[in-house]
Amino acid sequence: MPRVNKEYMSNHNHCEDSNFKMKDSVIRAEDIVNHAIKMGYSGVSITDHETLSSHIRISQRYHYLMDLKKKYDDPDIDNTSEDEKEMQKEMSLLEIMPSNFKLGLGNEIYLIDDIVDVTENYVSGVTKYFHFVLLPKNAKGHEQLRQISSSAWGNWFRQNGVERVPTVKSDLVSIIGENKGNLISTSACLGSEFSKLILDYAYGYEGSKVKLHRFITWCINTFGKENFFIELQPTFEMPQEDFLTSHPQIIANVNAVKIAKAYGLSTTVTTDSHYLKKEHRKIVHEAYLHSDEDNSNNRELGDFYATTYMMSKNELYDLLCNHLEEEDVINAFKGTMLIHDMIEDYDLHQDVIVPRDKNIPEFDVKGLFEDWYEECPYIKKFAESEDVQERYFLYKCEEGFLNKRQEFNDVNIKRINIEMEEIWEASNRINMRIAPYYILVEVLVNKIMWNISYVGVARGSVTGFFVAYLMEITQMNPIKYDLPHWRHLKVA
Repeated sequence: MPRVNKEYMSNHNHCEDSNFKMKDSVIRAEDIVNHAIKMGYSGVSITDHETLSSHIRISQRYHYLMDLKKKYDDPDIDNTSEDEKEMQKEMSLLEIMPSNFKLGLGNEIYLIDDIVDVTENYVSGVTKYFHFVLLPKNAKGHEQLRQISSSAWGNWFRQNGVERVPTVKSDLVSIIGENKGNLISTSACLGSEFSKLILDYAYGYEGSKVKLHRFITWCINTFGKENFFIELQPTFEMPQEDFLTSHPQIIANVNAVKIAKAYGLSTTVTTDSHYLKKEHRKIVHEAYLHSDEDNSNNRELGDFYATTYMMSKNELYDLLCNHLEEEDVINAFKGTMLIHDMIEDYDLHQDVIVPRDKNIPEFDVKGLFEDWYEECPYIKKFAESEDVQERYFLYKCEEGFLNKRQEFNDVNIKRINIEMEEIWEASNRINMRIAPYYILVEVLVNKIMWNISYVGVARGSVTGFFVAYLMEITQMNPIKYDLPHWRHLKVA
């Protein structure tokens, strides 16, 4: 079989975050990037089962390596000793890491037509939560992906002891709206609606052709023809003389290529990785899955996961060429790079965001501490702030001071000033006003928690904050018990 030097991006991989519902993967998120580089890939995507929780960690690892790679490759950059130390530590990866290496941050969702259908049909045993892969092209696409995932978790329910987090097709369409073209989609594995329908079609089941056409049309209309890819996956099996007795993955692949050509769609190839290396299959992955009795009884571990590792490009190429034409395999490799080229290099990092209470009532600062403004300039800053939430924060402190019958003395007033200084300067440091956070916590404590549960006297370092006591976030006067304010919020 000819060797392949084609570029390849692995776009369907799982890490330990896919284990939130049941045992599934033994790959650490950061290792996906490391191993992809070692395997000579041009990029890699994380697509855990309905969770985006690994995205921050894997993105940090990727951008850390990319920053080091730029410094490593550019002799004109004057690196610090710390840079040199870090480059030495990562030398084995930096030497072989492609300069065009990319990271995809995706999600393998459970796509359904309607919630009512799946809950009603479950009793008859025909319920299917079809796999479907989404990959954002850019930051806007990732925003849409987060909304889609939130929608799925909003549909959460438990069925026969299993957590279900399905994405309803109409919800997905509604979230994308007119902002199409920011998400790439692939038809996914044998657990997908596409694979089920294409196998039904191959086996001659009545109505399957119409259903298959309807599904493909929905995908094209929802994502755009250039953004919907037909996914092929490898198998160790060989095609049988009676083709329809071959392994389902072979039947699916052969027919998927035909369908893709008929609709003018691109194919792509993945390994749906759940463990890193072939030798990890039994001694690591199967052992892990069998550690749960339910998994060992209910899942076909050997067959389903046989090729779900990050294999070499040559091995993947050879396995596909066992039952597909070489040109079709090459096109599938090219499809991975079409996805590569569409993914932009965006970062999930953002500045700190402090949520704000949108329901602040009308109020007027009382000027209760006006006589101390000269000695206590930060109380004055809050009183004259352009931010309504900071003025409201002072107003709540004034109310609490009166309600709790506190004395107008230097100890009390200057303590308020010190704590407001810490809040003010910390806000300047992060370029985000912090006072709204305390306002929201006060709402949670007084309007929600007291109505449904008991609230403790205080907890943690905020116990030392006098203003928290005045706002009734805590119920212990820290001045009375000589508790330090600086443990809660200290700006150096």
